[in-house]
Amino acid sequence: MRSFEYVMAADAPQAVQLCGEGASKGKAGGIDLLDLMKEGLERPARVVGLQQALGTGVERSSDWVRLQAGITLAAIARDAELRREFPALAQAVEQAATPQLREMATLGGNLLQRPRCWYFRSRHYTCLKKGGSVCWAQNGLHESHALFDNGTCAVVHASNAAVALAALGASVVILGRNGTREVPLPAVYVRASQDPQTETTLQPGELITHVNLPRSGGGPRSAHYEVRFKQSFDWPLAMATVNLNGARPAVALGAVASVPLLRPELEADLRAFAAKAARDQADAIAAKAVAGATPLQGNAWRLPILKVTVRRALMKAAGIPEEQW
Repeated sequence: MRSFEYVMAADAPQAVQLCGEGASKGKAGGIDLLDLMKEGLERPARVVGLQQALGTGVERSSDWVRLQAGITLAAIARDAELRREFPALAQAVEQAATPQLREMATLGGNLLQRPRCWYFRSRHYTCLKKGGSVCWAQNGLHESHALFDNGTCAVVHASNAAVALAALGASVVILGRNGTREVPLPAVYVRASQDPQTETTLQPGELITHVNLPRSGGGPRSAHYEVRFKQSFDWPLAMATVNLNGARPAVALGAVASVPLLRPELEADLRAFAAKAARDQADAIAAKAVAGATPLQGNAWRLPILKVTVRRALMKAAGIPEEQW
């Protein structure tokens, strides 16, 4: 790792200023950043500590629950009110990483972590995402790569929390030099097919300061489900969050595309499932959820796993006992 200057920002405006100057990177938990620096993929001249700049609490109003971006994944999972009102989010974050890492990893960092493609993460491959001309995963080892929108670059977005938050209708508050803006969570991300070298719409120096969850989308009928090779620390083969609460039920897929993948065309089917919760409905929705997939030669075997993941998330959200899934 190369040497760098470390500066602790006193507050969010100072963090924006410092992060926007030259080759600077913000660090909260630092779980992803330090890995990238060790691999030589990030070489900041300055690392800006965000621990004092980002809040770590939960704010509540009659319409919203607002999570400060510095809150740890472990703190979200422990919050009894969040578990009751947004169970899918609690279930998602408590499956991320390991217990030790969840005590350090922040919500903002989890949402903005970089892709977990082994070609991108290796200093030995200059891929499209690093300014090269080849996506090595296309004809290489790609069992863990994208099943959707993978014709240009086959990375997957690794965030557990982003999948749940997308299905729950969350928005993020972004602070920059020109003030504050709020955007729906999916609008934060850029598909690899649009620009393989750009992952978010954040401008230099901008920070996510809060994540807003509408209470209209809260309630007990949401669930998150993941499948992985082993149930201890491992990257998921497929993720799905289902939210049957409110007027806009939703399903979001994770670990299968370069962004958390919402399936808005399934809203009517989800509304019908919320009313009846039949197994044949769940099977039909799961089949529709994987429609349009373009698996690579070596990862088509994950499509049936993704179907099962969606079906189990549906049954879990509907409150159906696990033995009936």
